[in-house]
Amino acid sequence: MKEATTHFSLNRVSDLVALQHGGNSVRCNTLEILPVNFVHRDNLFQVYIFLLSV
Repeated sequence: MKEATTHFSLNRVSDLVALQHGGNSVRCNTLEILPVNFVHRDNLFQVYIFLLSV
């Protein structure tokens, strides 16, 4: 009998870390890290978006 595989939507990088710490194997085909600049009032913020293809 084949082992069942469950896939669920990962919304955060911490979701991947939690899976790996839980003993699961975490693999992806591609990983892109994109910087995005935001301005709120007079404050400039830079955040990073992680795009995964599994």
